[in-house]
Amino acid sequence: PVIVDTDKALSALRWLNLRYSKAEPQRVLLLGLSINRGPETLISLTDATLPLLQIYPPGGLTTLRLRLVAGQITIHALEPVYTQPPQWIVDVFSTPGAMAKAWGSAAAVSPPDVPYDMAIFQYGTNEASDSEFDAQTYASSLRQSLARFRLANARARCVLVGVPDRANRPGGPGASSTSRHRVINQVQERVSREFQCEFWNWQAAMNGGIERWSRARPALAQADGIHLTGKGYKLSARSFA
Repeated sequence: PVIVDTDKALSALRWLNLRYSKAEPQRVLLLGLSINRGPETLISLTDATLPLLQIYPPGGLTTLRLRLVAGQITIHALEPVYTQPPQWIVDVFSTPGAMAKAWGSAAAVSPPDVPYDMAIFQYGTNEASDSEFDAQTYASSLRQSLARFRLANARARCVLVGVPDRANRPGGPGASSTSRHRVINQVQERVSREFQCEFWNWQAAMNGGIERWSRARPALAQADGIHLTGKGYKLSARSFA
């Protein structure tokens, strides 16, 4: 998803780049495309050499609907190209499994049409849930992911947001995940320097830890000992800013 600063910018699109990949390059791929809730058009994407679909919306773009008719597809990015570029563009990336290791895939990263000024990475909670977690393996995977990112974004300012604090809960993964969060935080701080990235220590910003945040009134953390409340995330955002 792409968020822009004004609604006016949405009507000033020249075209929209849809970057994708196929698990089987030669396999048939058929999409149904609807712009601004209009009639659906069938589009065949069978050429493996073109992992990019350019969409030209007539008279601006308010909604885009894609329907997978046949084949398999992984969507990597929606990139707007504007008549007059807006002052700010924020891209929110999501990777399969919500883990940083997805950035280690060559297909996941390609040079952007407009170079990024800053990239913010926030991963770690799902990595800590891995029963076979190993600090050295995690550090190696994180290095691979950041190296791949730097190939496409050599000059972008980079910030790693450390994994937040985590509490033990009955019936949950236990102390292992809690201690892993601390280890992951340390690895992220160390590896970030190797790639000229800044590091923000979320655990340190949670003064008193997640247990104290969950007992606050109003609560800043949820009862699961992992996620924060809306107020907790807002407080964290202000601290980060």
